Formats: sequence, structure tokens, C-alpha cells
Amino acid sequence: MAGAAGLAVLGNLCASHAARRAEAALLAPVEFAQVPSGALFGAILFGVRPGWPLAAGVALGGLGRLHRPP
Repeated sequence: MAGAAGLAVLGNLCASHAARRAEAALLAPVEFAQVPSGALFGAILFGVRPGWPLAAGVALGGLGRLHRPP
């Protein structure tokens, strides 16, 4: 448990460091990818089936990602 907590802290530190140094448009796809990957890991590791709100949110987010202003 302590090892997982240490990795979580390290991941958050890396994410905050990246947020300070990079543009938000560069980091947005990485942040968005956490939602479907978290659902996938939850389904594989814990047998949790994601519902339609998650699928709708991922689909809308993907559509929003496709439409970027020039």
C-alpha cells in the first residue's frame, strides 16, 4: 500500500511539473486519456462495468478533441 501511495505521489508531482512547463493544449489529450483508461483498468482489475454516462462523456470529449479552432 505504501508503494502504491509513493507511486501516486510521484505521478502527481510529474503531472504538476508538466503542467507548469508545457502548454495546456499539449497536456489535454493526456489528461483526457485518464478517463477511458481508468474505466478500462477498473473493468479488467475489479470487474466494474462502466455505464452509459461514461461512454457518452468519452464520445463527447473525443468529438470535442476533433474540432479544434484554428
